[in-house]
Amino acid sequence: MPLSSQSSGISNCIKAPFDPLDKTSPGEWSICYNLQQQKLTLSVQLFQPEPTKQALFVCTLDTAGLNDLLEFLAVVKMRINQPA
Repeated sequence: MPLSSQSSGISNCIKAPFDPLDKTSPGEWSICYNLQQQKLTLSVQLFQPEPTKQALFVCTLDTAGLNDLLEFLAVVKMRINQPA
């Protein structure tokens, strides 16, 4: 799925829906940076038919976690760009 950038108030986020398995998107993931709190969060929101069963999972990344994520993504980018 293509990514879309979104800015909302004091937070800057990138998010995208999960790839649809049965012509519906069961949820979306997002990475948000809150400028005021200097906080980076990874979130997964699962959409369920019943609103009471909706779920939101959030993880806050510190500097070490961000460095790990950046290193991982750099390796992935390098491998994706290599000819098969």
